Amino acid sequence: MATSTQTLYIDTNNQNENFVFETTEGSTPTLRVYLYEDGSAFNVTADQTAKFIYAVNREASEMVEVDGTIVAGVNYIDFTFTTAKTAINGKFFASIILYETGSDKIWVQKDGMIILKKNPALDGATTLDTTTTINWGLYTNLPPYPWSIGNEVTSFTDCSDSPYHVSVDEASTTFIVSGACDFIFHLPKATTDNIGKVYGFMHLNKAYTLTIRAAEGDTINDSADGGQVTSVRNYCCPSSMHVRQTTASKYNTFFADGAFLTEESQYSSSSSSTSSASSSSSSA
Repeated sequence: MATSTQTLYIDTNNQNENFVFETTEGSTPTLRVYLYEDGSAFNVTADQTAKFIYAVNREASEMVEVDGTIVAGVNYIDFTFTTAKTAINGKFFASIILYETGSDKIWVQKDGMIILKKNPALDGATTLDTTTTINWGLYTNLPPYPWSIGNEVTSFTDCSDSPYHVSVDEASTTFIVSGACDFIFHLPKATTDNIGKVYGFMHLNKAYTLTIRAAEGDTINDSADGGQVTSVRNYCCPSSMHVRQTTASKYNTFFADGAFLTEESQYSSSSSSTSSASSSSSSA
């Protein structure tokens, strides 16, 4: 990383204002600190030693120390950081100190903070050239994917395939029904390992219903245990829905065309369950 020079101006008699030095982790900046005392230049001498120190907290036993370069007769000190001295990102307490060589005299010139900004290049991120066309074929995408659904499609024309029990292995698949019949899909049993899995469903014939049913012990949207969502017949358009497993026992709709009703549990032995209606629609 390229070296840069920054400057600080500090007055030893004004301890109410703390300094802030900001750079990037893994960088090698030079910090030039100008010293003043009551507004007048404070010139360093050859028998003095300077250090820039910082630590996670003021009580830390281990501190990072950066030696200063002193030129006698001038009122500044140069601190040159190495990558080892900026190796971790974060905000840290810092002090600029002068020592009297050969004695126990120490002058704290100023307290403050060093901010080491996170550097994506050091965290394993792939460097991209944003000035030219990106060839996405050169990059391998590993799950979980940032997009919701894959390119896999399973089509149903035979009504005898209903109800269809979806497998976890079919996650990121869109199931498309074109038969002249109501069609039911059973979602996989939700588990902790499958949180985030996505399934897509579509019925091309709006005169028939599309039902997405949760397993016993699971819910979908605001349904009861083992509930389901069913499309409304002859609504504006063919019904379609994307469903994501959001917890270890719950599915939620995150996109839908058409209108759907959330219905009571299919596994309850009680006939007194009530239905809660909810609908969602979006433009195609």
